[in-house]
Amino acid sequence: MVDLGQFIKNIRMERSWTQIEFAQYLKDTLPGISQSRLSNWESNKSIPNFIEMCLFCKKVGISLDDVMEQIRDDYRCAAVLDIRINAEPPEVEEDGCTESEPHIRLTNNGENR
Repeated sequence: MVDLGQFIKNIRMERSWTQIEFAQYLKDTLPGISQSRLSNWESNKSIPNFIEMCLFCKKVGISLDDVMEQIRDDYRCAAVLDIRINAEPPEVEEDGCTESEPHIRLTNNGENR
């Protein structure tokens, strides 16, 4: 198992691309990507957010599950990426709120109950 940065670097190295070439390849899917941002991901100075990681996976032809299997011990990324398949849909109560949402209701005269 590897950390996310090494995983991203391995994908690039499998293609024998420089960071600049890889960033250019990703640019149509991830418009904000640059060589320096890719470098930060590979060196674990920053990590892609969930949406960026989904787009990255789609572009390079891997599933998010494959990524999670490879980086399982990279706890820094687990919180960002483990939103995926293990997440159960929240229980919705009668008022349309989930348990984790605040339950503030207003009466007709605007007072909280």
